[in-house]
Amino acid sequence: MKRLFIAVVFVVSVCLARSAHAYTFEGSDWLFNLHGTLTTPLGSDPVNVDNEPLTITQSSVTDVVIPLTISGIPVNVPGTVSGTHLSAHVVDPTHYDAGSNIWVRDLTVHLEGDATGITPLVVGAYGDRVYEVTGNPSPTSYITAKLYLNDAVYIGDAVISINDWQLLRPVPEPSGLLVLGAGLASLVYRRRRRAP
Repeated sequence: MKRLFIAVVFVVSVCLARSAHAYTFEGSDWLFNLHGTLTTPLGSDPVNVDNEPLTITQSSVTDVVIPLTISGIPVNVPGTVSGTHLSAHVVDPTHYDAGSNIWVRDLTVHLEGDATGITPLVVGAYGDRVYEVTGNPSPTSYITAKLYLNDAVYIGDAVISINDWQLLRPVPEPSGLLVLGAGLASLVYRRRRRAP
């Protein structure tokens, strides 16, 4: 009976944690994917980022930071979580040498998406663990920058129109739930054996 009470308390705690609607995005096992087209005054090129590993840090229920590499340029993108919706935005004023005497300024990254994969079986520091974020395409999500020749003469804007983007990480094995299920099954079995 005592074990059954402990199991019920555990299940109720998991349900209460889920009802708080807080989610954990932090982790070092994320993979970033993005597909789109880079358009500049010099022409257009496809942009394909496939399974770029990254670590998302989370400082509160609502605040995350996503470190990305955009066309070889590293940029930390702070984000805000509202329920399952993720909005990340940054304007980076740093001057980056893109090669061939072309410099990049005012790199702007804006990503909008929703947590489409959530496992309540694993609770992190801020709530249920998120394992997939499906991003919205352009114009909701976009990347822009200003291009300069020799970091002095403005030659135009660079725009990455985004066809799709995604954050994905492996789904953890819910070993704790398996142990709980086995324990409850054994209790039910023992109870039935004792019944006349």
